[in-house]
Amino acid sequence: MITILGLADGGIPVWRLVPGPYMANAWTTRRLPPSSRGLWLDSGGFQIMTRGLRIGVEDLVERYRRVEAEYYLSLDHPPRPGDEGSPELVWENIELFEQVNSLVDWGLVIPVVHCYRPELLAEAIDAYRERGAGILAFGGAVPGLLNRGLGRVPTVILLALARKLWRGWLHVLGAGSPVMGVIVSALGADSADTATWRGKAAYGKVILPGAGERYVGGRRIRYGPLYMTREEEEYLESFLRKTGFPLIDGGGVREILSSFKGRALVNAWVLKHATWRPRRGGFAWLYRIAQGVAKLKPGELSEAYYKVRNKGWRVINEYIGGSES
Repeated sequence: MITILGLADGGIPVWRLVPGPYMANAWTTRRLPPSSRGLWLDSGGFQIMTRGLRIGVEDLVERYRRVEAEYYLSLDHPPRPGDEGSPELVWENIELFEQVNSLVDWGLVIPVVHCYRPELLAEAIDAYRERGAGILAFGGAVPGLLNRGLGRVPTVILLALARKLWRGWLHVLGAGSPVMGVIVSALGADSADTATWRGKAAYGKVILPGAGERYVGGRRIRYGPLYMTREEEEYLESFLRKTGFPLIDGGGVREILSSFKGRALVNAWVLKHATWRPRRGGFAWLYRIAQGVAKLKPGELSEAYYKVRNKGWRVINEYIGGSES
């Protein structure tokens, strides 16, 4: 699976060090890579919803016209709590895709489906296939995967169903972090984006290859991630040297991690070059669920979705897959 780096405001020119592709926000990213190749432009639908903004198709297309990218996400309205089963919302987003796609003739427009119920998800995928979409983006995975306990499973099942029904490129919005990435990769996603490389760095954290995060900032912490040990620091420096991280020749890893920019670039490099495996705890359990449901057929996935929602823990063992290896 390909990890796409989210550029946030674009203040750190990560493209000078770490190869793309990248995901930029049409409204907030001010600094962009010099080449449009591999650049995805997000419509900002989630931000539009959470801030109560009203952005029309013409506004978005005008914004898109100013930015040279390769892929443009369609304007979409994510479901609010309680709207997940709304056919009207599904078709509203389909119509928005038709409008944006008819006006953007200089790049590929990507429709977005959200965590709808199985029958609505299938209906939306059929509609986008009929309208000639080449890539499909799956939205809403991050809040679903961050639910507690059994609440995560319906999202996994719906993503597995999307993979079965959509034969083209499948992208999962926001789920490219090390923890979530192993889940969506097990379900067959082709790519996922993440801005964790920058977000973790802002809070003084560094991502260890194949492991978790460690705090390396200057303040004392009482909870959250552990401090990085000397052995972990040596392990990180060895990894960076073996993979050709260019800044390591200018000094040791401790000096690089002393700044926000240095931590961000190390995190981006690790995300692009490390191999991740499920860790112990809730996400390892969810990984086994993902392995199990990935083997099911579309009809079985629809049945599993409603069985899990209605019967909960009594049926969950039916969908646990193989080991973590």
